[in-house]
Amino acid sequence: MAVPCLSLGSTGGFHCAVGCSGAETEGQSHATPWRPLESLINWAQALTGLPCQSLAFVTEPTHVYHEQLVQFLHSKGTTVYLVNPGRVRKFAEGIGILSKNDVIDADLLARYGLMAKKLIVFGIEQESCL
Repeated sequence: MAVPCLSLGSTGGFHCAVGCSGAETEGQSHATPWRPLESLINWAQALTGLPCQSLAFVTEPTHVYHEQLVQFLHSKGTTVYLVNPGRVRKFAEGIGILSKNDVIDADLLARYGLMAKKLIVFGIEQESCL
């Protein structure tokens, strides 16, 4: 199963990685999170061969920067998981990755999305409670 995973950078850009069970992750960077949203879906579909409804995106909630992206992905029918950044950091330390940047974070989210149990699916009603 392919899991496109997103990591939002503090500079307003984001980096993407796709992880597949038993394979290396493949990445791509986008300069801004707002312009290429449709191209992100196209990229994930081309890479995985899956329709929108079968795609699963994993991201960390990053202040307000993730909101438009998550709502867009949800509106396209994808599954979106919001994960705790602290747990992802502990996961990274557990597999020996101590460095941290946007590209590494995207790769870690892909790996975490494939290995973690009980991920919480994003829902619009969930976001309004935050």
